[in-house]
Amino acid sequence: METTETVNMLYELAQTLAAGGDHPVAVALRRLVWAGYSNLAEVESASDWTLLSIPGIGARRLGAVRRLTRSDWQPPAPQAVKAVGRFLVATRFALRFWPREALAALLEGA
Repeated sequence: METTETVNMLYELAQTLAAGGDHPVAVALRRLVWAGYSNLAEVESASDWTLLSIPGIGARRLGAVRRLTRSDWQPPAPQAVKAVGRFLVATRFALRFWPREALAALLEGA
């Protein structure tokens, strides 16, 4: 599936965790690999909201990944996660009908 050139640190970590039986974290790491992340430093520098916007990354998977580097990490409030989810759905819907530039201008002018 993956060639030697495209295998990255997160993918290798996912493979190791899956072999050890930690499938939820392995799945979350694979989702991050598919989104273009290659190491934990990149994931650590990304905001929770950026990671939550990745398809397949919800609050539980985000928590599993964050706990790899931050043992004291606390998830965002459920209301905030729900609000962001609604915003993303609305944004994806709007992008079907209007160009990005028009939406950006609308948001900047608000």
